[in-house]
Amino acid sequence: MHMNRSGKQLGGSNFGYLHSHSLQGALEHLAACGMEVVELGLAAPHFDLMAATGYEITSLRDVLKRLRLECSSVNAMELNLISQNQAIADLAVAQYSRLIEIAAELGAPTAVVVPGRQHPLRPIPARTALDGFLARLDVLLKQAERDGVVIALETVPFGFLQTAAELADVIATARHPLLAMALDCANMFMVEDPAAAVHAAPERVAICHVSDAWKARWAHTSIGSGEIDFAAFREALDAVSYSGVTIYELMDAEDPVPRLARDISRLESLGWQRRSAEA
Repeated sequence: MHMNRSGKQLGGSNFGYLHSHSLQGALEHLAACGMEVVELGLAAPHFDLMAATGYEITSLRDVLKRLRLECSSVNAMELNLISQNQAIADLAVAQYSRLIEIAAELGAPTAVVVPGRQHPLRPIPARTALDGFLARLDVLLKQAERDGVVIALETVPFGFLQTAAELADVIATARHPLLAMALDCANMFMVEDPAAAVHAAPERVAICHVSDAWKARWAHTSIGSGEIDFAAFREALDAVSYSGVTIYELMDAEDPVPRLARDISRLESLGWQRRSAEA
């Protein structure tokens, strides 16, 4: 099910349901709340990237079809592409490669990839970290070429390529048609103004994430609970004619079920919409 998008299409994520509901239960609730688009967080305990069988992937695809949910993107957790521990770096490459493969099997056009995590007490020298990342990104881009999936590098406050401008520079240098950006307003809020960051490389933004946070406290909490100016973020997306989906990524260790419908309504009041006209 592919839809015409105006840049206001709102989708949901199962990440916030990881420890309170099954993956199927999470998808059923998102569909019941009027979502037509989902980003699948393929992480334990909902999903094991490396152990998942063909049958499990087919079953997941069938659940999406039954619920009339379009998978916009897939996401993973706990990986570090810049680690100097080779075994950890190799694991990250293997898991992200599998994420890209599964994206293709599910019909998802985009795989979200976090560039890397700096250790705050012993950060890797900037040049060393960048060289390691670019070498591993090259492997992932070859996988993306095989599967026809876009890699969207996500803005995350992990001390490495954490701003939209930094990611835009990497994307511009790589000049690869399957390399784009995932803008997460709660992640950017820790290090920059999310609305201003939208203008860093608007033509390369594949997907956006929204949730609330505080300037001094990183979070992915309910809309209106924190300090983010969502109206300004929405206006910035409109200003650059963003035409992709926006995923509401509520993930704060509390059950999303009692809050999701209310939060979606708040986002709708700011210009997003659950439904889009079918092509």
